[in-house]
Amino acid sequence: MIISGKEISKKIKEQLKVEVEEIKNKYNRLPKLAVILVGENQASQVYVKNKERGCS
Repeated sequence: MIISGKEISKKIKEQLKVEVEEIKNKYNRLPKLAVILVGENQASQVYVKNKERGCS
């Protein structure tokens, strides 16, 4: 059996979109992403920036 990370990621994102829409309709609010970066590690900053893009 071949496991496709891209397919799994796609399914998770689709499910999250549904859950976010349910939260929006039920509570009239959107979930937020909060991040605390310690230090100035370039790789960590890139990682967080990519997460921010993914959440939008």
